[in-house]
Amino acid sequence: MTDTPKQAGERIATRRHARRMTQADLSRASFVSLSMIRGIERGVRSPSGKTLDSRRA
Repeated sequence: MTDTPKQAGERIATRRHARRMTQADLSRASFVSLSMIRGIERGVRSPSGKTLDSRRA
């Protein structure tokens, strides 16, 4: 069973909070735009597999 965009966003936000990161921190660390992070966490944008794998090299 796959997550809805809202469920995925909630999981990402929960993990981000656990790491005491702001959305801007996550944006910089993952090379994903801040507006994309905000949209994903609100459930209005669906992260692609590539976006979910984004991380600093």
